[in-house]
Amino acid sequence: MPYTEPWGHSKLDTFQQCKKRFEFQYIKKLPSPGNEAMARGGRMHEDIEAYLQGWITELPAAILPWKDRLDELKALPNFTSEQAVGLDKTWKPLKDWFHKDTWLRAKMDAKNYADTTKHLAVVDFKSGNYRIPSDEQIELYVLVGVAQHPEAETATAEFWFIDKDDVYSKTYKAAEFPALRTKFEGLANKLYNTQVWMEEPSRECKWCPYSKSRGGPCKF
Repeated sequence: MPYTEPWGHSKLDTFQQCKKRFEFQYIKKLPSPGNEAMARGGRMHEDIEAYLQGWITELPAAILPWKDRLDELKALPNFTSEQAVGLDKTWKPLKDWFHKDTWLRAKMDAKNYADTTKHLAVVDFKSGNYRIPSDEQIELYVLVGVAQHPEAETATAEFWFIDKDDVYSKTYKAAEFPALRTKFEGLANKLYNTQVWMEEPSRECKWCPYSKSRGGPCKF
């Protein structure tokens, strides 16, 4: 059975890791239990969003060291927080990500576009252990932001590691955007053209909720 719904970074990452896991999770839609680390990360994201939106004025202790930087972020003139973005196959933003033409879905924790310098910055908040994002996650964040600001001449993806008090960032120039779009169009085509969802055993099986060792339906 082919996959026909919109894709995003998490789906693409799962697809590249193991086709069978993708089938279990996104085609057969088998339950995938979370864990305390995921739940904690979700709560931290909610608290940061609430602070940036002005819904709360006090930050939990774990996020408090970031208060000054969060204040600087929300003081920027073109700052926006927590956007759910849907794009069609031409990378055009749609009114919402439930639109019938939605091809790609992405959530952006924060974004700012500077008109004077034509520079775009997209920000993702991360909790837990420090792990430099994959190039594809970084590139996709940039492309989604640029889709909303096609006049941007440079774009930076920033990842704020809340528990480690560190920031990782990477900047791209406008001349690089077309090649990045072509790259992801090719990856998306591989996903949509897959007919057979084979197991791809690796060390990642240890953490897969569908693995045999965890009582799942996979043979590995």
